[in-house]
Amino acid sequence: MQFAKSLATAKQADYQYFLELGAKPILIGMGQLDETNNLDENSSQWLATLNPRQSDWQQILDTLGKLYVKGSLIDWSGFDRNYPRYRLPLPTYPWQQERYWIEASTNNSKPQIWTQNATHTLLGHRVNSPLKEILFTSQVSQNSPILADHRLYENAVFPATAYLEMALAAGKEVLPPGKLVITDFSIQQALILAEDEVKSLQLILSYSDNGNYNFQVFSEITANDWQLHVSGKVGITSTVDNQKNH
Repeated sequence: MQFAKSLATAKQADYQYFLELGAKPILIGMGQLDETNNLDENSSQWLATLNPRQSDWQQILDTLGKLYVKGSLIDWSGFDRNYPRYRLPLPTYPWQQERYWIEASTNNSKPQIWTQNATHTLLGHRVNSPLKEILFTSQVSQNSPILADHRLYENAVFPATAYLEMALAAGKEVLPPGKLVITDFSIQQALILAEDEVKSLQLILSYSDNGNYNFQVFSEITANDWQLHVSGKVGITSTVDNQKNH
């Protein structure tokens, strides 16, 4: 009877959380039964410090966590005072188990796209030649920035958009000002680069008709052996439209 009166007084004072200090929760059951008998709609939070059904440490942590969630002020510095702690790297989003970021290379000596005296980063520089064809040459490696996201396992794959960019850059060098257009673009062979591999590239322009140019992009396999990767035509929009009309 005295316990019920004490409980009623505490609730009148707007206490909602009750923590039982003891070897096992006994008064908690009595308090919950009293709420049930009195049809109390404002259920209280009943917490125990010890419970024989689980380890003491686990019970204390469980109760402490519930108090913290309910807004109680916890002296975490005091809680950790007797225990050495260290920071752990946490994932940047929930449930992350592994890292998939490609680590940036710290070896600055590895070759990248050759841009020295280059007309264009990908196109490279124009080669003086007595031939009718116009030749551009450059070098590319797996560490080139454009290949950072184009990976097939351990190898890098030269993207199709890079070939198109090379063709447009070459067109700007030889064609009059205007809107450039690429037609008949065809990929014959993918360009795949292994780690630390450097490839020499050549783009060859040959005059077609009506001001258009055929282009081809090769990579060097050996000193006298080259692999054709892509081909197509580059021209000015008005020139291409005239060809279609004829």
